[in-house]
Amino acid sequence: MKDLFMKFSSFLKEAVNKKELLSDLKNALVRAQPAGAGRITSGDIQQESDRLGIRYWGTWEIPKGEEDDGDYDWEVLSDASAKKLKSIIADFEKVNNCKVLYQMSEKNWIDFSIK
Repeated sequence: MKDLFMKFSSFLKEAVNKKELLSDLKNALVRAQPAGAGRITSGDIQQESDRLGIRYWGTWEIPKGEEDDGDYDWEVLSDASAKKLKSIIADFEKVNNCKVLYQMSEKNWIDFSIK
């Protein structure tokens, strides 16, 4: 029974730590919103205990070779924004001794998780 309690306690500690790290990451990203990008509102942030989504962080563009019909849902981060994002993540990982996974998703969202 003690072993089960220790496992559960460790699980809870890790879950709380990930939630706090995601909150810290959200704050770092909002503070570092690139110049020229729009303001991030509370509606542009979705945070759960194990995932963070931020919409409209940085500047986005239609990939080369795609047609712009005015409603393209799979834009990509500009090179400058992608470079800044990678730098922020690398610094965050180093300071917090963690691994941040992220991916772009539909309608200018970036999804993050902590491993």
